[in-house]
Amino acid sequence: MMDADIVIRLAEQDDMPKIVKMAEEFADYLSALGEVRAPFDAEANLAKLIKHGFGTKPLFSALIAENNSEVLGYAIFSYGFWADSFQGMIFMTDLFVRKIGVPKVLARQ
Repeated sequence: MMDADIVIRLAEQDDMPKIVKMAEEFADYLSALGEVRAPFDAEANLAKLIKHGFGTKPLFSALIAENNSEVLGYAIFSYGFWADSFQGMIFMTDLFVRKIGVPKVLARQ
């Protein structure tokens, strides 16, 4: 059973392999549901995350959720500007949470 000490922090470049692993888990899940997908290329996707998230002009930021160093999930987001209202905004483009430590629901008898 997990503690309630869940930490959500800004992801760093060293966290990108963890995000790729979770993205691969999600791709496998979608494939198991019957979605036709291109093969998941973990190495190429890791290179893209590092290039686009940690270059001179990062295109996204990410958050990592952890419990005792066990990665539970991530969110990827980017900033934008809405000219109609002249306000900034945040676009969350991806959210993944692992199914970990979920208690079983007892059926009524």
